[in-house]
Amino acid sequence: MSAITLRNVLMYTIVGAILLVASFGTYNIISTITHEKTRDIAILKSLGFRDRTVRTIFIVEALFIGLTGAALGWALGYLLTRGLASLEFKTPFSDYNHLPVLYSLKHYLLAGAVALISSAVAGYFPARAAARLHPVDIIRGAT
Repeated sequence: MSAITLRNVLMYTIVGAILLVASFGTYNIISTITHEKTRDIAILKSLGFRDRTVRTIFIVEALFIGLTGAALGWALGYLLTRGLASLEFKTPFSDYNHLPVLYSLKHYLLAGAVALISSAVAGYFPARAAARLHPVDIIRGAT
């Protein structure tokens, strides 16, 4: 029983590390986009957009990136587990000749929720920095 518990702890730790790395990727994407769109942000703010609205735009973009990544991860994960479940092996210690694979909606929903939450958190910090930009400084420094 302790071996199964250890396996589950290792599995959730590895999946958590993968999702953490993915959230750093989302952070880099949103950070780059906000840097490239500083002139557009200045125009939006000079038109009267509030900081909250600018922040919301980039957080929604981060959530879209997270949702796209979660959907691709679900599809790829499902296909890989189907491939693993189809592998045959013979062992004298067990009656099973296939890997026991569990397809649980709970796991897919949990991974999707963590992906969306980490994307929202990773997108919040660049969005907050973008919302704090002053349009006059950006437009004066523009080339």
